[in-house]
Amino acid sequence: MRRDTPQRPRNFTTTHNYLVLSDLHLSEGIDPRSGKLSATEDFFHDESFARLLVYHLRLSRDLAADPALRKPWKLYINGDFLEYLQVVSLPPEDHPLVTTCGVKLEGNIREFGLGTSQPESVWKTGKIVEGHPVFFQALGWFLAYPDNELILVRGNHDVELYWPKVQEAILYLIEKQYRIWYQKTTRGLNIDSPLPLDDHPQALPADFRRRVSFPAWFVHEPPLFYMEHGHQYDPNNAFPNFLDPILPKNPKLIELPAGSFFVRYFFNQIEQMHPFADNLRPLTRYINWAINEAFSDTVRMIMRRPSDFWQAISNLLRKQGKFSQNSNLARFGSRYKLPIRGAQLHMLEDLRQQALKATSQRNGQALRRITGRFLLHIAAWILGLLGLREFVLADYLPALAWFIACGGSLLAAARLGGQLSEVDNPLDLPEISRRIVRILNREYRGTSTAVQFHIFGHDHCAAIEEITPEGQELPYRQWYVNTGSWLPIFEEMNRLSRGDIQLAFLRLIPDRPGFDREPPELLEWHYQENRPRPIRVLNRNAQQG
Repeated sequence: MRRDTPQRPRNFTTTHNYLVLSDLHLSEGIDPRSGKLSATEDFFHDESFARLLVYHLRLSRDLAADPALRKPWKLYINGDFLEYLQVVSLPPEDHPLVTTCGVKLEGNIREFGLGTSQPESVWKTGKIVEGHPVFFQALGWFLAYPDNELILVRGNHDVELYWPKVQEAILYLIEKQYRIWYQKTTRGLNIDSPLPLDDHPQALPADFRRRVSFPAWFVHEPPLFYMEHGHQYDPNNAFPNFLDPILPKNPKLIELPAGSFFVRYFFNQIEQMHPFADNLRPLTRYINWAINEAFSDTVRMIMRRPSDFWQAISNLLRKQGKFSQNSNLARFGSRYKLPIRGAQLHMLEDLRQQALKATSQRNGQALRRITGRFLLHIAAWILGLLGLREFVLADYLPALAWFIACGGSLLAAARLGGQLSEVDNPLDLPEISRRIVRILNREYRGTSTAVQFHIFGHDHCAAIEEITPEGQELPYRQWYVNTGSWLPIFEEMNRLSRGDIQLAFLRLIPDRPGFDREPPELLEWHYQENRPRPIRVLNRNAQQG
């Protein structure tokens, strides 16, 4: 028998406190040989991340602090930690990847970067770590403390964490960077490091590897939280089989969704021209800007690489409806020991399918408006040139007609642009969380699966929203939490309340008084004051009212 009121055990205690971040998108960083920054890099906060860890580790070791704080930490990075899609550098011709693994540096690889095979992904992992040494030294410093844990949840931009050798490479490179940090620090060569030496050992403890994990899809820790990245509800970024995302016809490669193809074959080229393009949210705002302010540059870029553009668009359209993994749940669910199984897992998958269909419809509406606006601008240029030609020939009446038609096209394009600006993020993660709540709030096989927090990332919009079901008396309030991104975000709706950059993270201290009743601690790291502070999140309901 099921009931809809979850009960939290009275003697509930935790062994850890929790830090959650997402969407860091570390790419190639700074080349240590040239000292130059990669054009596709968007993450510039390695030292702030290190200081955040130092701050919280010192809290946990402060004997004068609240006892609720004196616990080890679990650090979750909830997807899109590493930006594999924007690693475009290539290894030298004499690298073992070429000489031993047989990777040929030609064709698409020469133009767009390495693919998704296991050896190529390992090389890209090393390239990312090489460009962000302080970040990975901080992870090693964190894991040098006993009982601290690191959990790396896969997203759509770092799906290559699926490969076992990539996971091994990350563990090896964390250990290597820690060793480099320790040696430099003890020799007095690391005077600017944000990491204090304290009582750290020369090498990481032998058990540090078992304290790093790579979940296959989502994390469920009742009664605290349910966590996943969120891309599996987005038709442009959902994988047909995220649990085992290999290409059926070539199991040495990963089957990428449409959005990944768009980034690899076209969006990386856009960032070469407009480096801020990835920082405008939603993406329709960048498209509006490109059409309004840089239309000729945009057209020239498309015409310079028309095959890449059409390949990206055709992949977007062709893969739009290819996101079913229902048939794979029974096969792979038990293999990867998902924390939710059986009927509840199938209910979650049915919800995902419904959300994909609804989001796909909204995406189609936005795509039609974008296409219409672009074509209207092209028509306006052509009509204007025809009018100019007639004017030069002193045929003024036809010239006037062409100019009027040109003006009409521009007015129609402006109207579509206004409608496009009103298109919010089509992916409604808070509503999806409400529906997940209704599934998990039901007791299953005599065990409560309900949780207090439903944690997502993916859309880069830091948010908290109460999603406690109406009409139910629960022993705690339930919340949707999105941990946002550490990238600069220029979002029109929230510009005044958010600022350009939020170093957002979620902190959970379950033994703190009032934890069941108060809103979650969604914070941002204030790098100037070297401490966290509450994040400023816009009250959308109040704004709409």
